[in-house]
Amino acid sequence: MSSNLSLKQYNWIILLFSVILISNTADVHAEITLSTNQTDYYYPLNQDAILRINSSNTYKEDVPGQLGYEVSTTINQGNAIFTSINSQSTSHVVPNGDSQIELNLGTASSPQTTTLTQLTFNYEHDGSDFTTTLGEIRIHFVEDPSQQQNQDQGQESTSEENQQSEDKQQQEDQSHDDKTVQHDPSTRMQNSQQSQNMNSVHKQIQDDINKANEEKQQIIDQLSQNEEFARQHREMLDKGYELKSGDVTPGDERSDFKLDYSKPDNNETQSIQGTMVNSSLESISNTLTQQELLDKIESDGRYVNFTDSLMREHQNLSRSVNFYDNDTKVDMNLSKIDPITNQSQKPNAGVHVEFENRTLKTMEFTKDKPNYLWYLIALIIIMVAITFILFRIGSQKTNHKTVISKKPFDFYNEASRILKLSKKEFENGQFKDAYGHVSESVRLYYSHKYQLKSESTNTSILNNLKDRNIKVNDLKTCFSISSMVEFAKYKPNRKDYEQIYMIAQKHIKGLTK
Repeated sequence: MSSNLSLKQYNWIILLFSVILISNTADVHAEITLSTNQTDYYYPLNQDAILRINSSNTYKEDVPGQLGYEVSTTINQGNAIFTSINSQSTSHVVPNGDSQIELNLGTASSPQTTTLTQLTFNYEHDGSDFTTTLGEIRIHFVEDPSQQQNQDQGQESTSEENQQSEDKQQQEDQSHDDKTVQHDPSTRMQNSQQSQNMNSVHKQIQDDINKANEEKQQIIDQLSQNEEFARQHREMLDKGYELKSGDVTPGDERSDFKLDYSKPDNNETQSIQGTMVNSSLESISNTLTQQELLDKIESDGRYVNFTDSLMREHQNLSRSVNFYDNDTKVDMNLSKIDPITNQSQKPNAGVHVEFENRTLKTMEFTKDKPNYLWYLIALIIIMVAITFILFRIGSQKTNHKTVISKKPFDFYNEASRILKLSKKEFENGQFKDAYGHVSESVRLYYSHKYQLKSESTNTSILNNLKDRNIKVNDLKTCFSISSMVEFAKYKPNRKDYEQIYMIAQKHIKGLTK
């Protein structure tokens, strides 16, 4: 038997090597693609808006991930414009090959436009995170069937890798093991069952969302026909305010609503809020502007008498005002002015005022009383200082100045502590606290890392990280799931919790290395 390869054997080796190389190359370029046939869809009133998203999976296996999108609904009711924004996020499995994702966006009894923004599918494959994002999709509910001008102007988006793997060889080995397992028929059957379960959960969540949207629509219809609401809304418009956003919280019998207004020129804000009970308006009120609050305070006899007495004592006063609690509470600091330097001294009097339903509810006054004990203390301090100086002069010892530095706040350890606390709370069944502390740990970490405001919100954190070119798709999913669980819009489960826990841990630990 010859030790040299025959020409036929050599050709077979070359062919086998080519097949392996092509197979590996195809896997590298595997991806998930989402697309729609149109960007604008039209549906008649009182008909379910079923939106079908085309998906194409070339990984040769089912790919689980997180499907998320934001729904913005604009409704015109007479002179009022209502806008509600809801974020949705759910687990979803994209099967191998071509398939469709169905989203039921509910129905509408009056003309309106619903907009889907940033529909994303986040998933992990071979140790890397990928995201497929579709652009804006508009759903129009119209009365006239002739307005259904559906055009073939679709869009398509392919998956993009979120981060690079640190150990490529390890990923390839893991990928090979995963593919070997996928060839096991029992494993494929188990994956199919998991896919069906996820689709069932997705449908249940979508049904709950549609039911909540229908309840909100009913409240909006009832509210738009109320004379008192129409009167207060017209007053806002007459004052130069514009309706910017609104929110409705349906309940079994009691439902709350709030509409936010602002002036374009100075961003001054006001709101109308109230309660509907059994389809009837129980209460409605609008907030006062800060100037209106001050006018009510300054016209109150108690305030006039108090400031008059201070003026008799100090002649000239300066005032600083602080509004908080949605402008329902006001604190004033009153300070006397030095006649020589014309500068305000430390506050020696104060006024605390609380409002409820546009009415001044309480007014409290504080005033410093002369205390001659401070003069005695000051004299003692001066004598001690003189004695110390004399002692220093007579002493031959050299003292070194000691600098006491305050230890900086270790926000990294604090964020890690809160994240660990979240895990204990989840195991103890404290789900809302657990999900809330996951988001809080990330907010605390980035707020101190980039010296942001201590009260930074999820949105402000995401916007700041985007400005720094930090990818935030996974963090947005983390915040979205946490918020839905905190406000009882989504049932907590271990899989989602572990997902957002790993996201938070990656941002606090992984991204800092």
